[in-house]
Amino acid sequence: MGEISDLRDELGAAFPEGVRVVRADEVEPQSVDWLWEGRIPRAELTLLVGDAGLGKSALTCDLAARVTRGQLGGTPADVVIASAEDSAAHTIVPRLIAAGARLSKVHFVTVVTDGIEGGIVLPDDIQDLQAKIIEVNAELVIIDPVVAHLSARIDSHRDHSVRVALSPLARLAARTGAAIVGIGHLNKGDSSNVIARINGSTAFFAAARSVLLFAADPPDSESDRALAHAKSNLSAHAVTLRYRVEKRVIEPSGEPIETIVLVLIGVAPEMNAGRLLRPDDPAERPQQDMAAETILAELEDGEQAWKAITAVLKAEGISERTGQRARDELRHAGVIDRYKAGLQSGWMWRLSEDDREPGQSENAAQNEPSQANFEDSHDLGVANFGGQVNPPVRPQLETPRSSARFDTPPEGSGSDR
Repeated sequence: MGEISDLRDELGAAFPEGVRVVRADEVEPQSVDWLWEGRIPRAELTLLVGDAGLGKSALTCDLAARVTRGQLGGTPADVVIASAEDSAAHTIVPRLIAAGARLSKVHFVTVVTDGIEGGIVLPDDIQDLQAKIIEVNAELVIIDPVVAHLSARIDSHRDHSVRVALSPLARLAARTGAAIVGIGHLNKGDSSNVIARINGSTAFFAAARSVLLFAADPPDSESDRALAHAKSNLSAHAVTLRYRVEKRVIEPSGEPIETIVLVLIGVAPEMNAGRLLRPDDPAERPQQDMAAETILAELEDGEQAWKAITAVLKAEGISERTGQRARDELRHAGVIDRYKAGLQSGWMWRLSEDDREPGQSENAAQNEPSQANFEDSHDLGVANFGGQVNPPVRPQLETPRSSARFDTPPEGSGSDR
């Protein structure tokens, strides 16, 4: 009860007495208001996770720059940054300059106690943080990393303890309407499940409405990165984006300063968070090729439910996971597709053909970005995707909110099984 009492005092909120019951017809449905369409919602908590040193902070600087220029959110807006690791003068501001940010619209938040300046503490400084967000009318709040801003009494490995800090943060987002993006690190595990790889309690993953994974792709690349959706409670998973880390030299005061910037280079519809965390092991490739041959052989005889194909794969000693990888690879290559015979039916798999009945077959143009979509997309700054990329330009992630979406419709997140 002590933590709950402390939380009441920290929030200064009036807790209603007794249990309330509200009828569903008294609740007005509301659409999600997105800062970054399909990825970062306003008035909610988003978590951006990845291994240290890959450029998560560079990504948040890029997002901040776009918000200040009105390329995310529709109109130029302010950003609040709470950073416990990177120096504002040496790291963050140079990256903001390189990304083209309007620096007057970026605010660093710290706390001075007994004459000593330090970072904000969660949940202790929730009220003061709210006041600053309202004061500057910030639309984006970045907390980098979340765990470094937790109170000393918060155990980052205990679910209940973490929720004591993150629940007020989520309510802060709802009250102010700001999109709050928290940064998290990954542990050294080898799981392909993001929830098992986040350093600390699973409550970090559970509390966020959207979780994004930033990773090297391929794993040994020094510059190529991918941003994949690991969780989305408010929409289907957005398509995975590809970035490249590039060096820049800025001269804000006449003296050259070397920094980095992220350049968006395309999408990877075949890539997801699980594959980024645990890429295909070359030793498993023969098994995957065997699984692909079996799947094609089964579908030669006609459409099949995935459950039936899985039974055949199992009889041949092929794991379900390997079968799913082979299936997904064939699907993204356009060799097989799936369809539903009716609303109450499950997915049926079959060999791809050109004479499908309209509306029955899964349509790649509806579910995945096509090359044509990319060639027509001015937002990406990429001409002739899959071929030569234009010389580096600062691509716009989002047109104003009244215009079209940044990316093509994302893949659905439902299970195929």
